[in-house]
Amino acid sequence: MRVRAALLMGAAVLAVLIVTGCAPGSDPAATSAAVVPAPSAPAADPTASAPSEPATFDTIDGIWCPADGSTACLTISQPDVLTDGAATDRLADPSSSPESTPCFATALVDAATDMAEVAVFYCPAGVSPDAGVRAAFDDVGYDRLYFTQNPPDVDTWFRAGDLEAATAG
Repeated sequence: MRVRAALLMGAAVLAVLIVTGCAPGSDPAATSAAVVPAPSAPAADPTASAPSEPATFDTIDGIWCPADGSTACLTISQPDVLTDGAATDRLADPSSSPESTPCFATALVDAATDMAEVAVFYCPAGVSPDAGVRAAFDDVGYDRLYFTQNPPDVDTWFRAGDLEAATAG
């Protein structure tokens, strides 16, 4: 009697294992009847604006001022860099090397000698420079220029219209 009960119990356990896909040699995915709901996508925000186009190096043009107020503002009108209305420098073509990402890398070149004077990194609003950059002033909510002759230390410049808000606080 015990043998028959053990056989019936074994058969019952085997039947459960087969139905649930856990029997030796079975494929649980093929025999499982459980339905797993797909995660639902978040509802679209009807007030959200479409993503803007990524900034290009051409958006560097404008009046830029140092965050620390140490020197006069300058005007960039590519390729010229004007100080007091005179084109004393120019910007080198931006680097397309992977090391310059996510910001644009260029150099300030002396117009008279054609020699690079300082490295310049242009980071559009929302773009963070490499982690190794050390800036006394920084706010990724605004376009920034970083000037350096001694990386990773940089001087931060903001657009003239953003300077006060970017350095507040």
